[in-house]
Amino acid sequence: MPLDRGLTNTQNSGVKGKKNQLTFLFTMNTDGLKKLPPLIIGKYQKPCLFKNRTGAQLGFNYHNNAKAWMTSAIYQEWLLDWDRKLKNEGRKILLLQDNFSGHVVPETLTNIHVINFEPNLTAHIQPNDQNIIRCFKAKYCAQFIQQVINFYDTGVTPSCIYNIDQLDAMWLARSAWEEVDTTTT
Repeated sequence: MPLDRGLTNTQNSGVKGKKNQLTFLFTMNTDGLKKLPPLIIGKYQKPCLFKNRTGAQLGFNYHNNAKAWMTSAIYQEWLLDWDRKLKNEGRKILLLQDNFSGHVVPETLTNIHVINFEPNLTAHIQPNDQNIIRCFKAKYCAQFIQQVINFYDTGVTPSCIYNIDQLDAMWLARSAWEEVDTTTT
């Protein structure tokens, strides 16, 4: 069940923040026992913080485009890669997904059968969708607030304690996703 969601770091407590956006694709099986690492989409191929390394070299499944949005090209590349992995494992799956226009399914899939929901049915057919996202966001926010407290405790000025860069946001998001468990579904 892929879930595309964006996180934006904007304003916090009247302190002007950076306006970086990342889009995440979360995928898990229906009982929540098997989760794929998130696909992360940002604006830049190699942000300065990556220090001339790729997202893969940093341990992330990272892609980019000008708006940090899911595109059919990114989605197809991700899906074909997952299909190859499933083929190597000798596994076949059914992927249920919303009917987002960027979710264009390649015809060459061998181990993934995809069914799109009819328009406006995702919330009714996949009620766990909202639970998973709410849980992820709560865990992400808790980690972010802990980072703010740590900054404050070390003497970082109040105007800077809410600053978070893209790489830190990616690490926090990965950690938050790892904490989402079967009790969420």
